[in-house]
Amino acid sequence: MEPIAIVAAALNSAKTGLDLIKALREKLKKKEPVNPADVADSLNQLEDYLRQAKDALYECRDDNTALRDKLGALERLLKEREDVEWQGDGGFWIRKSDKEKGVSIPYCPTCYG
Repeated sequence: MEPIAIVAAALNSAKTGLDLIKALREKLKKKEPVNPADVADSLNQLEDYLRQAKDALYECRDDNTALRDKLGALERLLKEREDVEWQGDGGFWIRKSDKEKGVSIPYCPTCYG
């Protein structure tokens, strides 16, 4: 399921649960007769909606964590790519950060590039 659909499902479940609470509260305020079985049924429904919302939010959290991990890997790769320069006279790559330290370690263009 797409992340936006997961969030929408969580919000919908939370809204439906809140609507159940509101309806029950209104009945109690009006001092209407309340059937204990109906209250138990409403509470069971509320529990189901809250569980659905929780599950959807956990799925969003997991997706978010996976995306952050992927982004971190891509940022590290980009940083690594930005740190190398081609040495045309020797036909190899070197790290700019090594060069600044006075170290020249050649990297194979086939293996590294």
